[in-house]
Amino acid sequence: MAIMYHFHHPRIITILLAWLLTLTGTTASSSYNAKTKVKDGCKIEKIMPERMPDLNIPRSGHHTIFVNGELTVVGGHTTAFVPTPTLEYYRDGVWHVVQMAYPHDSGLLVPMSNGKLLIGGGFEKPLGIGQLHSTEVYDPTTHSFSEFGCLDVRRAMACGVELDDGRVLITGNWYHRDTMEIYNGKGRYGSVKAVTTPLSNPYVFRSAKDNAVIFGIASTKGDTLQINSVDQLKGNAIHPALFETWQPLRIHEAHQSTDYEVGNAATGDYSYLFPMTDSTGQIAIGICRNGEFSLLPTAGAIPMKGPDGKDIRYLSLIVDKPRQRVYLRGDDRRNEEDIWEGINIKSRHYLLRIDYAQALQGKGKASLTLYYTDKMDLISFDNPIVTDNGDVVLTGGKYRDNYTPLSTVYVFRLGDAPAESASAGGLWQWILVAILVIIAICLVCWFIYNRRQQPNAAAKVEEASDNQQKVALMKRICQLMDEQKLYLNSDLKIQDVASELGVHPNVVSAAVNSQGNSFNQFVNDYRIEYAKRLMLEDPDKKVSSIYYEVGFAHEQTFFRAFKARTGMTPSEWRDKQ
Repeated sequence: MAIMYHFHHPRIITILLAWLLTLTGTTASSSYNAKTKVKDGCKIEKIMPERMPDLNIPRSGHHTIFVNGELTVVGGHTTAFVPTPTLEYYRDGVWHVVQMAYPHDSGLLVPMSNGKLLIGGGFEKPLGIGQLHSTEVYDPTTHSFSEFGCLDVRRAMACGVELDDGRVLITGNWYHRDTMEIYNGKGRYGSVKAVTTPLSNPYVFRSAKDNAVIFGIASTKGDTLQINSVDQLKGNAIHPALFETWQPLRIHEAHQSTDYEVGNAATGDYSYLFPMTDSTGQIAIGICRNGEFSLLPTAGAIPMKGPDGKDIRYLSLIVDKPRQRVYLRGDDRRNEEDIWEGINIKSRHYLLRIDYAQALQGKGKASLTLYYTDKMDLISFDNPIVTDNGDVVLTGGKYRDNYTPLSTVYVFRLGDAPAESASAGGLWQWILVAILVIIAICLVCWFIYNRRQQPNAAAKVEEASDNQQKVALMKRICQLMDEQKLYLNSDLKIQDVASELGVHPNVVSAAVNSQGNSFNQFVNDYRIEYAKRLMLEDPDKKVSSIYYEVGFAHEQTFFRAFKARTGMTPSEWRDKQ
């Protein structure tokens, strides 16, 4: 009787079908997998970006960042190579312009733990001439700027990173002297140490709570260097053996250290991924973990040719940390003279997705998926940015040169792409899918027939029993959360809770949904309550430390969830206690 009961329950039918589909390796993304080709261990998928509304101001040499839930572009120069003292943020399908105090063309941008952006330096005059001392702070919650202080060294093409104590390390320059300097978090700057080799647009990665490494291959005068040493904020320069064979890829445009971060500073994991190249031009992914360097193992070599056999030129890398993947951005243009002459300016564009999770943990190799477009007009040279939902956006950039920047914005809809796509699949999978569909139809028909044979009283008894089971399971779920604090795991999935309880994930989902919450909302409520407790226990504790400690992967996600639950930002809530 128990077996008959389970078979005519609609949710059990759904669970059964899901289980059968899992056994075959076939999921709802089967159509995605079926059109995917595989070559040398790399999946190949054609994709075309969507055109978003244009920026109000054409710009290049700018920063792009996703902050406070808004796509935001900062500074750069506009038509005729003239610096623009403006910022634009995207909301409700429209780009909104905000006036800055100073222009920051190829300037410095550092996201800070308080949710604000430190912006500084850049070219002083049109045509990329000179450097600026000026700095300011942008508050994305009010879309306002507050200017203060000056860099100790006037800079352009610099980079920086915030340390645990709120100080910011800044280094890098263009046609001017370079040092390491520190912003103390309270409006003052000061040089602290000389650099071994002056660099422009360097990589600046944290290696400890109060330390960082600095390296790159572009000199302050634009020359490409061969390097074998890495500077440290604290301690002498180090000489990684990896740099004898592989060199960091040169990044030509403004970038942020957070573009490369894959670790968790709250647990002492200061890990970054960045592109490297050898003497043949082959690309690989470097790992900088707590100041030590190695290569990320991948399922195959990074593809250097597109489906049409033309060379791919990789330009930059961006991390999608919540989904544990990175994207290498590239195109197939090689002849810069043709670009200057306006010849053959249509090109194919590429995004190479690298799912790094297991490889970074030493449990396997990172899978590769190469997305490519048809030939199309030039789109941004500048670094891509990943939105909260996993889409990749390219904003502005150069058309032919610095005098003709773009206002175009493109989005690659990759947020729903599966993390580990199966290979091209086979005919047997589709036959099996067809059989499963027939089984599903038969089960549904049998269920409807049996339901019609049962009196209403039996249906009510079944519904009441179902509700009682949900209430009982919900108590077990809450007890598990209270005792084991699973919500502190930023990668917590509904499957993890189901595994602890020995039930199917769909059953957990049904129990949570019966309380009027999604699983994410349910978990985030625990995280927010724990964050409140931490703020009450230690009023001076930094928000950057709190959101990691309570299980959020991103500070912006923490801010949005906290405000949705309490109607206030974390700082506002703490001030009212």
